Amino acid sequence: MAVVALTAAGACGGGDDAPEDDARATTTVDPTTTIQLTPEEEAEAVYLELFDTVMRLLTTDQDPDDPDLARLAMDPVLSEIRDNLTTMQAQNHIVEQGPRTSQRVMSISISEPDSALLRACSVGNDTRIDEADGTVVDEGLSTRVLEATMQFDDGIWRVSEIATVERFDGEVPCPE
Repeated sequence: MAVVALTAAGACGGGDDAPEDDARATTTVDPTTTIQLTPEEEAEAVYLELFDTVMRLLTTDQDPDDPDLARLAMDPVLSEIRDNLTTMQAQNHIVEQGPRTSQRVMSISISEPDSALLRACSVGNDTRIDEADGTVVDEGLSTRVLEATMQFDDGIWRVSEIATVERFDGEVPCPE
């Protein structure tokens, strides 16, 4: 299930290495300047945006028709996400994202001009809650190695498949 794979996923190590108040250097770019991303960077950005979009929908309004989904994913992933959101909506469930939930792209390779394989380490630390009475339906902490197939379609990368390659209980370092 794509939603389960995405929500039970994250960057290994939990991202606790950098302090929250870490001041980061910023660069101001002239608004007329265009930054050209590589195909790998474009595909990675779409994958991470899909993760953020699914988390946004799971934690607020499980709208299976959210237009961002069709922009970022294609079947069968798109249908799986929509089915899971529809089910959660019918059950009146939402997800509370845990502090250790994260995604980290470990590698990405372009195999053809219109196809890429992305490998990610995903830590899922989420709690599924019945919105009506606040009871916890499901919770846990696990680490997964995911492989996502990306297709370049209509001028943008889209996630077409997501598979769990390995699953570990708890938060553990992903094998590189």
